[in-house]
Amino acid sequence: MNPASFAGSQNVNEILNNEIMNLPIQYRTIVTLYHLDEMNYSEIAEITKLPIGTVKSHLFRARKLLKNRLELKYTKEDLCQ
Repeated sequence: MNPASFAGSQNVNEILNNEIMNLPIQYRTIVTLYHLDEMNYSEIAEITKLPIGTVKSHLFRARKLLKNRLELKYTKEDLCQ
């Protein structure tokens, strides 16, 4: 990976992390557990004391909200460096 690509990927990671941190707490928690900690729905449900259906619903809504926020703030070129 060349330095420009590495810098671009670092920038995208920073953007994503910042946007995840700005999600509502219930969404941020589930996104973090699922995508960053690589837990499955059952594990997240056990930790959060939520039904699996609610975990799936929150994850779906969080991804949708994150996508919408990213599309409003950034161009595709910003995120695909």
